[in-house]
Amino acid sequence: MSLIEVSVSMVYLESSDKILNQLVGLADNDLFNKAIDRALQLLDNVGIFADKNRIRFELVTREKMDTHGTSYVGLHFNLGFCSKIWVVENHSLLYTISVLAHEIGHAWICQNKINVTEVENEGFCQVLSYYVLSTEFSKDGNREADLVRNFADEVYGDGFRLMQRKLDCLGWKQFVMLLRF
Repeated sequence: MSLIEVSVSMVYLESSDKILNQLVGLADNDLFNKAIDRALQLLDNVGIFADKNRIRFELVTREKMDTHGTSYVGLHFNLGFCSKIWVVENHSLLYTISVLAHEIGHAWICQNKINVTEVENEGFCQVLSYYVLSTEFSKDGNREADLVRNFADEVYGDGFRLMQRKLDCLGWKQFVMLLRF
């Protein structure tokens, strides 16, 4: 009996829609609005129905975001009845959609008055971001999804793995119901 060496290479399905790789800049209102609509559509598909009319979206510069923290690419501000979401400019459309999904997740939690721990909150929103990245087929999406899955952080990384296990056990419908009730 002899050993056979097998070479395994990773195969990625690259989206034929090159728009996913376009950078979303401050002047690209149409592209940013497409990102918002796509994020909302993808979340609607799994039962996360955020009220868009109660969310103000803003594409911001890195400098403006840095006034709240240097590592953030998105922020959710709970303003009571409504929310404000900031997303940093000059990322790919796909990455922007995934950041929007994460931040819309926070808005949805607030809109539904869901009481969760910080780890569950960030973990849930990371699951939404991961869902977007693994739904849209691209090399960059696969790479970013892998980073989310393996992130070594007690809140975002461990929270993601906790909430992803719950999703894997329950499926989207039951998972969303568990959060809401």
